[in-house]
Amino acid sequence: MKKVFLVLLVFCFVVGGMLPVMATGDAGEAAQGQDMLSSFMGMWPIIIILVLFYFMLFRPQQKKEKAHRLMLSELKVGNEVVTIGGICGRVTNINDDVLTIETGADKVKIKLQRFAVKDVIKSEKSE
Repeated sequence: MKKVFLVLLVFCFVVGGMLPVMATGDAGEAAQGQDMLSSFMGMWPIIIILVLFYFMLFRPQQKKEKAHRLMLSELKVGNEVVTIGGICGRVTNINDDVLTIETGADKVKIKLQRFAVKDVIKSEKSE
């Protein structure tokens, strides 16, 4: 993926630098047109880089966040979860944004916020 990005970046700079040279016409119009074309072509690499950043960085992150929000909204009593702190346990109670999980052999109960759940290990349906 990084190689494709670098190839596109080099291509944009090469094409952006060569297009103004390829413009033809009268001397006065060519100079004015070439200046305008040159300034416009100088912006293409920046525009392409921004588009690539959107599709390579921002869009995948948005998809991850959407999937995480969906997972949090579908939490149910009985799901085994892992918190962002690394604690594994079974959900025993859900009140709005506060979860109670049971963990360990002696069934210690811990209250935590819904956003502190990192992942669902098992759900009731898979058992």
